[in-house]
Amino acid sequence: MRGERQDAEGTQTLSAALPALLSVTERTGEARFPKFKGIMTAKRKPLAVHTAATLGLQGISHSSGNVVLASAKRPQRTAGVKIIDDGNAAAQLADFLSAEHLI
Repeated sequence: MRGERQDAEGTQTLSAALPALLSVTERTGEARFPKFKGIMTAKRKPLAVHTAATLGLQGISHSSGNVVLASAKRPQRTAGVKIIDDGNAAAQLADFLSAEHLI
C-alpha cells in the first residue's frame, strides 16, 4: 500500500506492506467534483483489468472479504476557550493562537 500525505514540511510518500491498516482523519481533502470535459474524456479511456496472476500475486493467499477487528467512536468535542472582551480580548486571542502554534 502506498500513499501521499501533506504535512508541515510538504508532501510525504508513505508505504506499508500488506496487510496494513489505513486511518483517515477529518483533515482529508474536500471532495473534488469533475467538470463535464473530464467526464467525457474519462468515458473514452480504456479500462484496464488486472488479475492476481497478471500482478504476480499467485502465491499470496487472501480472504474473500474484509474483517473488522475493532472500531472506536471519535471522542466528543470539548468546549473551547471562551474569550470575553473586557478590554484585553485581543491580547488573550493572540496568546491563545501563539500557544497553539497557529501564528
